[in-house]
Amino acid sequence: MCWYSAAAQYTFVKQWDYRYGTVINEYAEGGIISTPDSGFIIAGTTASGINGDKTQPLGGDIDAWVLKISASGIKQWDKDFGGYGGESFVAMDNTLNGGLIFAGSTDSGIGGDITDSPRGNVDYWIVKTDAMGNKQWVKRFGGSSYDLLTCMKRTFDGGYILGGWSNSNSGGDKTENNWSGGFHYDYWVGKVDSRGIKEWDKTFGGLQDDGLSGIAQMEDGGYVLTGWSKSDSSGNRTIHNIDSTFYLNGSADSWTVRIDKDGNKLWEKRMGRTELGGSVVYAGDSGCILIFESTGVPDGLGGNPWIIKVDNSGSLNWTHRSVAAASFCTIFKTKDGGYL
Repeated sequence: MCWYSAAAQYTFVKQWDYRYGTVINEYAEGGIISTPDSGFIIAGTTASGINGDKTQPLGGDIDAWVLKISASGIKQWDKDFGGYGGESFVAMDNTLNGGLIFAGSTDSGIGGDITDSPRGNVDYWIVKTDAMGNKQWVKRFGGSSYDLLTCMKRTFDGGYILGGWSNSNSGGDKTENNWSGGFHYDYWVGKVDSRGIKEWDKTFGGLQDDGLSGIAQMEDGGYVLTGWSKSDSSGNRTIHNIDSTFYLNGSADSWTVRIDKDGNKLWEKRMGRTELGGSVVYAGDSGCILIFESTGVPDGLGGNPWIIKVDNSGSLNWTHRSVAAASFCTIFKTKDGGYL
C-alpha cells in the first residue's frame, strides 16, 4: 500500500481514473510501468476466474495477473499466470528486446505456467513475455525452504538482478547457507542473464531477520541493496543494531549493502532505525537516493519518511525527513534530475 499526506505545494489536475478487477480480490503489488507506446502495464495478483476485466481462468489458489492499458487508461489485454498453488508478481520491467519481464514467488509444483519442480516451500519466479504478454520462458530459483522475492531490476547487460528474503540453507539454486541456520531470513540476491540462466547468488545477513526490499544498479555495474535488519553484528553483518533489545521489542535498523558486479560486498551502512524496508535509485553521480519509513533520525524518535543521499562510498551527502506521517514504498528519478 502506498499513501502520503502533505500540505499542498503544487496543483495536480487529474486526467482520468479507472478501476480494474473482478468480483473477488485483486492487488497490484507489482506496481505499474510505462510502455514504449505511452501505455502502461499493471501487475499483481488475483483470486478470480473469468469475470469483470479478467478474460482467462484461474490456475490455482492465487495467480499473477497482468493488464495492459492505453495512455488514456483503456484496457487493451490481460493475462493470467500461475500453477496449481499460489503465484504473485511484485516487480516488472521492460526488456531490451521490446518484451516484458515479471518477477515474484511461487509455491506450485509443475503444471499450468510452472515448468520447474519446487526447490523448497516457496521459490523466486520470473516470467519473460513478448510485448503482448505472450509467455516466452519461465524460471524458478530457490533453496530448501522459503525464498520470497521482493525486488527485481533489469541490468546493463540485458540480464536481471533478483533479490528478496531467504531462510534456506545451501541447496537447489542457493550456494551459501543461511546465517541463522534456517531460523531467520537473510538478504538473498541472484544475477541471471537475458535468458534467465543463473550466473551467481549471494547471501547477506546475521542471526536474526534481515529483509531486503530495494535494489539498484550503479554505474560501475555493481549494486546497492537496501532493507532492514534485526540482527546485531553477526554472520556477514558487521554493524551493531542501535537497540540492544532488538530481538525482544522487534525494532529494526535500515541496512544498506554495496556489492560489486559479481556480488562481493564492498561496504555496509546502518542509516538509522526503521520499521519498514526501503527503496533505492541510482542518482546519476555515482551515488544513490534511499528512502525508508523511519522511527526517527539516527538514534532518535519519530515516525516519518526519511530520504537520504549517499555517495559511492556510502558517506552521507544530505537527508530530508518528512514532517507528515506517511508511508513511502518506492522512488523514481524524474527527467529534470529530481525524484518522485
